[in-house]
Amino acid sequence: MSDSSPRRKLPEWCRKALWHSTSGLVVCSSNRSLPLEAADNETEDLDFTKPRKVSDDNIYLAFVPIQHYGRGELFSAIQLLGPHLFSAIEQIPFTDPPRYGLKSEYMDAWIDLENALLTICYELLDKHTQSHQFPKLSYPMWPYQYGYREGHDSRDLAVTACRNSRNTFQVLAGYATFAFSLWLGEYEDTCFDDAFAYLAGMDTQPLPHSYLALLRHTVVCSLVPYLRAGCFLDPYTTKWAPFLKYFTRANTPVWLLWGHDYNKTKPIDPYMQMYYLPPSHIVDLARSEASAVAEETKRRAAAFASIPAPTRDAPLPHFATSFSGDEDGLQGPQYSTVPASVNPIDRTLIVDRRSRQLWGENWSAFFRRMEDALETRRREETPEERGRREGIEKQALQNGHTAKTPVFLWEQDEVDTTFWRRTLLPKAEIEINWGDYSKFQRKFWSHIREWDLCPQLPRFPEGVNPRDFETPIEEIDDVEDERYSFLYSKPTVPPKKPQDKHTEDFTSRLLTSVRTAIAYDDTSDSAFSLSFHSLTTHLRIRHGFDAESEKSWTPALHDSKNATYIERGSPLRRLQYESYPNLVPGQNQKEVRLSILDFYDTAVAVKEKKTSYTDLPDSWDIARSLKIKFFSVQLQRVRCHLPDFKEIFILRPAGRSKATSSWFVAIPEATVVLLVYRSGWATMREIARGLLGLGIRFYTVLEAKKKPEEERSWEMIPLGLGSRPNDFHPSQEDYLSYLAARDQVLRSRYGRAIRLAGGIAGRIATEVVPDVEVLDGPIVGDALIGSHGDSFFVDDAVGEDVLDIVSGVYYVQKAQGSGRPSQQSWWPKQNSWQKMGFSEVQWQPDAEAFYQKRQTALRNGEYTLRKATDWREKFKYDRKFTVATFKASREIILSSGVVGTPHILLNSGIGPASELSAASIPIIHENPSVGKNFSDHLNLLNAFALDVSEPFVPSESRTFERYTLDPAQMADVTNEWRTQKTGPLTSNGLSNQIGFSRIDTSDPATQQQLDAFGDPTPGPHSAHYGFTPINGFAFGRAPTNNSYLSVVATVLQTKSRGSVSLNPSNPRGQPLVNPNLRSDPYDVWAMKVAFKDTFAFLATTPWVEYLTDSQAALGLAPIIDSGLDDALVEEYINTHTSSGIHAVGTAAMTAANASWGVVNGDLTVKGVNGLRVADASVLPYVTSTNPMVAVYVVAERAADLVKSSYN
Repeated sequence: MSDSSPRRKLPEWCRKALWHSTSGLVVCSSNRSLPLEAADNETEDLDFTKPRKVSDDNIYLAFVPIQHYGRGELFSAIQLLGPHLFSAIEQIPFTDPPRYGLKSEYMDAWIDLENALLTICYELLDKHTQSHQFPKLSYPMWPYQYGYREGHDSRDLAVTACRNSRNTFQVLAGYATFAFSLWLGEYEDTCFDDAFAYLAGMDTQPLPHSYLALLRHTVVCSLVPYLRAGCFLDPYTTKWAPFLKYFTRANTPVWLLWGHDYNKTKPIDPYMQMYYLPPSHIVDLARSEASAVAEETKRRAAAFASIPAPTRDAPLPHFATSFSGDEDGLQGPQYSTVPASVNPIDRTLIVDRRSRQLWGENWSAFFRRMEDALETRRREETPEERGRREGIEKQALQNGHTAKTPVFLWEQDEVDTTFWRRTLLPKAEIEINWGDYSKFQRKFWSHIREWDLCPQLPRFPEGVNPRDFETPIEEIDDVEDERYSFLYSKPTVPPKKPQDKHTEDFTSRLLTSVRTAIAYDDTSDSAFSLSFHSLTTHLRIRHGFDAESEKSWTPALHDSKNATYIERGSPLRRLQYESYPNLVPGQNQKEVRLSILDFYDTAVAVKEKKTSYTDLPDSWDIARSLKIKFFSVQLQRVRCHLPDFKEIFILRPAGRSKATSSWFVAIPEATVVLLVYRSGWATMREIARGLLGLGIRFYTVLEAKKKPEEERSWEMIPLGLGSRPNDFHPSQEDYLSYLAARDQVLRSRYGRAIRLAGGIAGRIATEVVPDVEVLDGPIVGDALIGSHGDSFFVDDAVGEDVLDIVSGVYYVQKAQGSGRPSQQSWWPKQNSWQKMGFSEVQWQPDAEAFYQKRQTALRNGEYTLRKATDWREKFKYDRKFTVATFKASREIILSSGVVGTPHILLNSGIGPASELSAASIPIIHENPSVGKNFSDHLNLLNAFALDVSEPFVPSESRTFERYTLDPAQMADVTNEWRTQKTGPLTSNGLSNQIGFSRIDTSDPATQQQLDAFGDPTPGPHSAHYGFTPINGFAFGRAPTNNSYLSVVATVLQTKSRGSVSLNPSNPRGQPLVNPNLRSDPYDVWAMKVAFKDTFAFLATTPWVEYLTDSQAALGLAPIIDSGLDDALVEEYINTHTSSGIHAVGTAAMTAANASWGVVNGDLTVKGVNGLRVADASVLPYVTSTNPMVAVYVVAERAADLVKSSYN
């Protein structure tokens, strides 16, 4: 199943007007209500669960997480609480008198984490493109300043120092989130790309991609709602206004306290008044709604007078201001005035999709559902499965968790304290948390092999003596230390890692941290074993063909001399038995081998419509003479809701069958249904086991009376592997990170759905997910598979985002940020697999041979990725291709374009003799011109980011970035064009103007240079070059979040010539295309003239004014600063020019008596009969403008020529 849902955005910029009875007007930068409580004291309160008053210099405090700041493998080492911290202190060897410090394994982890976070904070803030606009920041004390890296005179002092250092990591994590927030993109899946790309590409001590991938899973990069309390900010004095939208993306609310006299005081930042001070009618509406809420609150308070609760009348922090100004409230865009008592998110619907917990399901309901599923497993499992499960259960209860058993912690929701959420613990945190729970608070679910840690359960049930189960652990009291009040001491140390021995090999230390955090064991723990039928058995069961029947052979389809073709040609390859010769009948079974060849030839003949599947011999069970009896299994055909099928077949127990099942089998392929009946499987479990063993896609569906709910936009989902830069080359750490992420997904509730998906994802899942887990039936049932009337058939959903984790997909950026990133992966994507040569519905021997070979290569350290197109091309269905021969009674017209036409001519034996001989192609007619004379325009993109001092808002952009940087807008205008043929896409959307110009030869030196090159233009008034102003970034997505102006300079009559030739090792594969751009020095010289003329054009009115607040992109700035130095301009041309995508000439038209060329004036191919070419390849020179009209002329002239030739 593919995931067609739109990309998820981070929270949008919002301004919500609220009224507080004591504090007056409050505007929130996100869609949050007024908090019930605020932090009591801004300088001493260490409780980050409440929003506090901040100033510009310490706004990072708003980002400090309220709890669980240790979440993630990288943070696990600092999760030392209570007795765990005490036991982590040791006497430092060889010290007299004795000194005490943190054990080395913990200290190293703390140091590496702190150094990495300090580096991130410093670099992201210092190198931000708008850092000059940031208000000056103060700094908290950093963990190392509390002495955890040092020795101490007593164990108690060491514990106190480490405790203070550990607590400071919470603030450091918030500081790092604050730094990241200023770099956030708008889409959830790529929001950290810009920051990560910079950190990984730093010239000195870059952060490894694998480390950043782990950091993405920590609290630093977690942007879930309510993780951060936010802050109150003074709108009259703050200078953070342009960046509040980034804080909103980070789900960190900021409440602006305008007060009662909001119209009497003017902010020092006009941006604040323009965008964050609502008009008077919005303020009145907020005040009236607050009054209504207050009355309702009083009414409810009277009904529950005995229950103390915070009141919304409690005063918020107060800002005294000495600024005054005119009453000048500008009315900005619409404000939200949702009543303050409304919570927009149902917290019970926020669940981790890996956890098996359903939306709105509390822990008690989850336990009941698991117990019911376990009881069902006990009733239906085989003796072998029961023995295996009970063995796992016994081992788990005796030894606790293992490296391969996921452990979940039930966490109480921060807002709705009646709801508990099942959350997966990182492996490194399991040991730390495990000892905090008694045996009565640990539950092991043997049917899914998962542990639960349950703080909601009593530590000891009534009647149990705790002394029988607990060992006393030495506790120590806190040592009083004045440094503990660290948070607001405002030291002036910037976030830089201290220069000591721990920073000498910073990058390699981080790679060690990655390997330690992952600690992945790459071994299979599934009982699945592969075995394949012989080819004859496979044909009988899968295709209903009896190769051993004497009636099978149909000699008319082929002659006997081709009997050996089964060994060396397409049959075995197409049937995917080429890699397992032991499963193929031997030479002594000639008749059987000929029958197999007959099956292949019959199938090919049917495909080519030379015959049909009617009236076949009795050896085919789809013949009319064979009757299949449907007794044990009932078949129902229903409407299919999967993207590639219109109908799906539901198999369920027949009415008279004694076998019952809570779920049924759904199969999209009719031929697989026949396989089920041929195999004689009678129950749902037998069918499911059989299909799993064959690696065939199917579904286990429940019949429901309502559709499954839509996905919640705030649902916690697994993170993918993320983006990588253009020059990314994966390392061992990257591969191990991928394995760990994949393993986590497969051990989650997605595992069974992935196993059911078949193909490459299903094969990978067999390493972890056993058959018996599939046989339990759907866990969530959130995917609609089919429907019939008022019945809906549902199974567990698995989206493309999750399948991409299984295949190991990265999004690798293209050079200079142009175009969409390419998807590169460790294994083929699931949808790519379906287009490869192994994409049979069933997992076949050749597919297994490919899998084992790739697995071995990866385990041997061959860490390579492939693009989706590379996977498809390398493993095409028939890798030797089929030669197609076309014959015509009159003539063939070839119109395959500037690349395809010469490629077909060459493969047909028409072309240079040396090239054809090298590819072992018989020469029909030698013509050295075929594929030569490749001609094209030469383009050079010059781009400028606009309005760089202002925050970019797509909806306010006047350029095409209004759409390209806002996919929702692009989807809207695309739909408008498709449905109504109106809107901005009715034109090309970017430019409707092209200027043409000749080189100015009034300078004698320029005329002399042109004469030396030879003027390629057709006449004295024809243009040498053109330039196109473009309202946006011309080619692909803009490299930064800004509006853009582009000007593309184009050399029109180029003199460079390229070629299209055969690949000698694979002549029918992709041809070798060499545009050979800039090979003639004239083209570079002419582009230099065009480049300088472009800037002369931009130096005129109104372009100068338009570019006032602009920044040159793509490396143009130093060239402009140099005054367009010739050497720098030429270097820029050599690195940035590209094809104009207007290629012509590879089958050039010349006179009949010319010594070169491919076609004559009537478009007939020279030297052969009955062949004509009509496309852009016949144009001998590229035109002085876009060649579209010239191609139209060729087509219309070709039609006239053909008509006149045949009357």
